[in-house]
Amino acid sequence: MRSCCVVLLSFVAACSGEAGPEGPQGPQGPQGPEGQVGSAGRGGLTYGWADATGTVVPGVIGPANAEGTSPQYIDPQTGYVWRAGTETGSLSGEYGLKLWQATDCTGTPYYAGLLMENGTLRVVPPRVVFSVGSEFRVRNDDVTFSGLPPSWGSSGEPGSCLTNVDPVFAFTAAETSVVTKPTLTITAPLHPVLVTL
Repeated sequence: MRSCCVVLLSFVAACSGEAGPEGPQGPQGPQGPEGQVGSAGRGGLTYGWADATGTVVPGVIGPANAEGTSPQYIDPQTGYVWRAGTETGSLSGEYGLKLWQATDCTGTPYYAGLLMENGTLRVVPPRVVFSVGSEFRVRNDDVTFSGLPPSWGSSGEPGSCLTNVDPVFAFTAAETSVVTKPTLTITAPLHPVLVTL
């Protein structure tokens, strides 16, 4: 019996020593279950336009103000930006010019698309449609301008040529593209509305 006690005491003494170093981290456990979906956030408001039936017209955006600024229509097929008439829903372009460096409207034609922004004439950005007579054009996406505008001799068409044209930035025919006016199907007139996003 005595030899048994000694063995037991030695075992207890061996277990009560100092702790060893911490072992390596084990593998990551499995992903827990997905939590519940939270409630939807509150939608914001934006400016839109509706026709006479109250139907919001997709793609028609922009301000309505006392200055008579027309809303704009962004064609979902092309991304081109048109002016949308509020009374008829007809689409048009910004003001455009056909220019020549010669005073008799001959030679290489150039095109300028201009818009009024805060009382200043600006060159239209790419994709904004401008009209030159019955033709609609856009400045191509990769065309930039820099420096001072060139000196122009005339504007219009041969036979109805105007001289002493104010200097404006203009682009060659290759730097612009002729575009086709889409049809906007509405019941006129348009009126501004607030639309929930």
